[in-house]
Amino acid sequence: MAALVACAPALNWREVRSDRADWIASFPCKPDLHVRQVSLEGLAGQKLTMALRVCEVDGQTFAMSEVDVQEPARVPVVLKNLQVAFAGNVGALAAVPPGQAWSVKGMTPQPDAGRWHLEGTMPSGQAVKAEMGLASRGTVVVQLTVSGRTAPPEAALQFFEGLVFQGQ
Repeated sequence: MAALVACAPALNWREVRSDRADWIASFPCKPDLHVRQVSLEGLAGQKLTMALRVCEVDGQTFAMSEVDVQEPARVPVVLKNLQVAFAGNVGALAAVPPGQAWSVKGMTPQPDAGRWHLEGTMPSGQAVKAEMGLASRGTVVVQLTVSGRTAPPEAALQFFEGLVFQGQ
């Protein structure tokens, strides 16, 4: 069954590379790129540039954001805050549970990196099931998410396993 999902005609896998950081990601559809200035909790109001790549296929949204937090001491703060923000975005009622270990080739090990499975309710009242992964390399923090009304599909595994940090 997993092989059928991975080869479903709606999925059109492609490699995506960052213009700003040394990573390659694998998306099941062509992502749109949105770049914006954001203020992240714990950074004293400093604005940082966040790039978000997002696409939707078969009722699932696949997204990846990256932000260079510019100072190594900020990485754990941003990882923790992204966990909380993600739980809020999917309307999860419970506190963020401990994450599962997630190893990305070339990542900088961080205690607050990992993967999370959450269920919640969107403001529209629609139930949502989501999976998120957080990793970093140096001062670049990357967040991958898959969300939809049903549990993330088998394609989510390929999405998460497709992230690789390269270079120095």
